[in-house]
Amino acid sequence: MRKKVFYPWTLCRCRTKSGGRSGRIKILGVTSAQRLKTIPDVPTFAESGYPNLVTLFRFGLFAPKDVSTDKVNKLNEAVKHAMSDQTFVDKFGAHGTLLKASEPEETIRIFKDEHAAYGDVIKRAGLTPN
Repeated sequence: MRKKVFYPWTLCRCRTKSGGRSGRIKILGVTSAQRLKTIPDVPTFAESGYPNLVTLFRFGLFAPKDVSTDKVNKLNEAVKHAMSDQTFVDKFGAHGTLLKASEPEETIRIFKDEHAAYGDVIKRAGLTPN
């Protein structure tokens, strides 16, 4: 990888931790809003002067349109319960993943906002599916 920029966004997450510490690569920053516990010496890109370079890899659980609100809420409570287990959270954190539970309405809003934002970027770039 001499004199080349390796830019694999989420794939490099904390797999680069050992490479960064060995000096084989230099980790320039993380795209999360806060520093990662696993590599606390690496700044966020926002801290480095790029305030708009904050991206997140999101996980979401989806159900058919006609599923009842009660079932959605029950599933949401189960997710929040799992995320209250520190062992569960630590397993994700060891790989550089920050977990945050949200309410169903917030999740819908977030995904709609990101769909609109990234859809606009894709259109402006003239990208089309293969």
